[in-house]
Amino acid sequence: GFYTVDKPGMVTGGFRQDQSWKNYPVCLDCALDIETGIKFKEEYLDFRFYGFRYYLIPTIIHGEGKSEIIDTITEYQKELKINNELKTHVLKPEEDVLDLLKEYQNHAHFNLVFYDKPNKGVFRILESIEEVFPSRIRALYETKEFVDGLFMFRLPEKDGKRIFSYSFGLLRSFFPRDKIRGNHDKNFLQIVHKVFAGLPVRYEFLLAHIMRSVRYQFVNNNSDWFQTLSSFMMLLYFYKLGILNNIK
Repeated sequence: GFYTVDKPGMVTGGFRQDQSWKNYPVCLDCALDIETGIKFKEEYLDFRFYGFRYYLIPTIIHGEGKSEIIDTITEYQKELKINNELKTHVLKPEEDVLDLLKEYQNHAHFNLVFYDKPNKGVFRILESIEEVFPSRIRALYETKEFVDGLFMFRLPEKDGKRIFSYSFGLLRSFFPRDKIRGNHDKNFLQIVHKVFAGLPVRYEFLLAHIMRSVRYQFVNNNSDWFQTLSSFMMLLYFYKLGILNNIK
């Protein structure tokens, strides 16, 4: 919960700031736990995701595997911070931590809280994705492996790397944020939410953004063939997940 003590609306205690804690009473032990939890969250649960920041917050349904899940996340963060080779080698570290969590059983789930801190003391939640189970993360990666393995995307590797490999970065290319093409952050996060939650995505909506992106590449003499194939990959990914509606 959030509340402030610098506004007259905090009336508990007769408008006295020193009594404002009664609006959200917390015992001393719990307050210490909260302070420790905030520090832990900022140090280990804060991740980046294609231009955004988010908190990956695990909820342990029962005690089984609790320490293993926490250790997996914290050790990944430590390695990411100290290993410069990992930073350059991994193309999308934003998704790698999810890859590590997909093997756990459904005795835990994860909340992804995308946020923005434009100024000190300002905290805005941009998108909140709740109760993502390891089985769902597993399904997302299995679908990725299926789409990556289709013959039209198995082109010769370039510099030892696949030319086509599905990721949320590919989705982001159709919902960019720049001065020329505009700000599509909200649409991007909403689709990410739907992918994790298994909610339907409108085919016509995707197609409009696909055509805008392909046209942009074409008129700027860029690789419109690459963007076109990428769009097929994205549509097939959503179709295989069963969330692409209004299309057979």
